[in-house]
Amino acid sequence: MRRLLVFGAVCTAALVVGPLQAGAKGPPSAHSYVSQLVSFYEQVAAIVKKDSHSCGKMGADLQAFSKSHQATVAALNAAAPKISKTQAAAIVFTYETRFATAATTIGQGIAACSSSKALMQMFSELNKLKK
Repeated sequence: MRRLLVFGAVCTAALVVGPLQAGAKGPPSAHSYVSQLVSFYEQVAAIVKKDSHSCGKMGADLQAFSKSHQATVAALNAAAPKISKTQAAAIVFTYETRFATAATTIGQGIAACSSSKALMQMFSELNKLKK
């Protein structure tokens, strides 16, 4: 079940967010795209982990991160590659553990700071980056 959830999350996320590799021409490969996506989530998770003691600091740092990555996210969304089922299966095999670890850390941060309206707004804003 966990594998299916991660597979779904990776496939969905691969179509929506991630920083664009500087100087890349044309759409990135599926693996490159998801690698960048996982890196994005790991960066968010690092902020959540670093600031786990202070929901206010976490919110401020996530807001700064979100603002600094809006242009690259928009550029990658515009160049998102189509990912076949075969590619998706290989991607899950390669990135499942890293993505699951980052997602768990982010989820713990959301749970720990769920009473912070400002932080919940920030997580909502990060979700909007995919649109």
